[in-house]
Amino acid sequence: MQHCRYCGAELPSEDARFCGNCGRSISTSTLANAPMTPSTNDSRPLADAPTMRATPSQPAPAPMPQDTNIATDGFSFQEYQTPLKEDPGQQVAPERANYQAGEHFGVSAVEQPSSSRPLPSGTVPPPVPQSGYPAAPAAPPTPPFPPQAVPAQPGIYPPPVTPSQASGLYQSVPAQPGAYPPPIAPAQSGAYPQAVPVQPGGYPPQTPPAFPGGYPQGGPYQPPQRKPWLSSTAGKVTLAIIIIAVILGGAGSILIYQMTRPKPIITVSSDYKVGNEPAGASTTILRVTGQQFSGSSTITFLLDNKPLASQSMAISDQDGKFNSNLKIDEGWSIGKHTLTAKDAGGYTTQTGISVNIVTPGQAKTPGPKDAPSDDQSFNLEVLLTGRDTVSGNPYTAKMTLIVTGHPDPTGGSVCTQYADGTPHTNSGISNGATIKETATTQCQGTYKGGKIDYNEKLLQDTLEITQQGQTFKCTLNTTNTQFHIEGSFESKSTASGSFDSGTQSYSCNIPGTSSLQSHDTGTWTGFKAS
Repeated sequence: MQHCRYCGAELPSEDARFCGNCGRSISTSTLANAPMTPSTNDSRPLADAPTMRATPSQPAPAPMPQDTNIATDGFSFQEYQTPLKEDPGQQVAPERANYQAGEHFGVSAVEQPSSSRPLPSGTVPPPVPQSGYPAAPAAPPTPPFPPQAVPAQPGIYPPPVTPSQASGLYQSVPAQPGAYPPPIAPAQSGAYPQAVPVQPGGYPPQTPPAFPGGYPQGGPYQPPQRKPWLSSTAGKVTLAIIIIAVILGGAGSILIYQMTRPKPIITVSSDYKVGNEPAGASTTILRVTGQQFSGSSTITFLLDNKPLASQSMAISDQDGKFNSNLKIDEGWSIGKHTLTAKDAGGYTTQTGISVNIVTPGQAKTPGPKDAPSDDQSFNLEVLLTGRDTVSGNPYTAKMTLIVTGHPDPTGGSVCTQYADGTPHTNSGISNGATIKETATTQCQGTYKGGKIDYNEKLLQDTLEITQQGQTFKCTLNTTNTQFHIEGSFESKSTASGSFDSGTQSYSCNIPGTSSLQSHDTGTWTGFKAS
């Protein structure tokens, strides 16, 4: 049997490279020169008893991964070990025969020295044996390792302390060709425990069961399944709020868009009205004011939603406002209509304006050719110019037509000053004779739309003719129409037309003449006096 030259303990096998007692590296040269007697430490047994860890028994840790990227610049124990005294009568465990130093601590039996770590001066690298394993350098004896502290928690050990070169426990071993690197890197002094990577295809360590010896009835603890957040009340409420917000947001956007769109408005004014609504007739105008239209846009007017083609289009200013006069022509039918307006952008007034189109002369509108309105009262001075169809003598007379206006649609009435149904006397000279006439007349006439139509009935008429001191008398035989006058205005203040007196028959006491007849026709002109 061979013995360790440092502690004198018997080596576990002939091929051992490390002492099972002190853990020192054993080289071939060292074995040759090792003493065959025990060391002076008589209290330490030399029997090849298994080294025991001074810690409570724990479950075997998972095997360490063989990471080829871990540094291999030196060998270090992961923990300090305290060798227990062995019972002399204790038998050697079967697996002790193959025990090599360091295997208990998770490292390989052969340590590959780092080629980057320089050797102390004067040190000669150990020779490389044929087996390819380098021989460890000799080192002086050192005291045994201190005892390991009991872990604070079961299964968790404090970080290992790596002895430095200054302690003299280990020395750097230069790298040798053919050597194998250690499976893990040496732990740094003061470092925290490092996580052990899981082996490919393996299972991670599990938490120890709460009850020693196995899991409770029913199998391992399964955490409660958590319901999806959207299935909870809070999730549903939040989702509903989001949906409502999206809907309201869209509605709000539409509302804002609608609020910012042009909302055209028009107002219509006129000099004429039917009730409280604006009115007009042919040749009159409607004053239209618009706002909130598109800026600098052409404006089209619509009557009952139909464009007024005869009207020139208005143009709004940059603020969407405009003022325009619509001239009513004969294409506008008589009656009530709705007037609207639309700009080039297609924005139309939502509310139309009611307008009344009337016959010229009604609603105080002027008649044709700017004649007085139907409800206007005025006097028309008329000059009759004609000829007596019986005698052939010219006929000239003056009369005043009195036009009295009435509310629509009646129109005006026409009469003369004396045509009131009572006798009236009038004197004059004709052909050197003085004529005195006492007549009772009745008028009937109308004025409407600039037209005059007047009839005057002669109810009673007596003529007294005085010539050369003699007086003769003629009496109207029958009641007949005396005058029929018709005509129209040619302008705002002038009118013209024709007249016909009809045939009048009288009975006379004139010697040689028992009857008289007259029939005057001609034209007339009139002037509006007031």
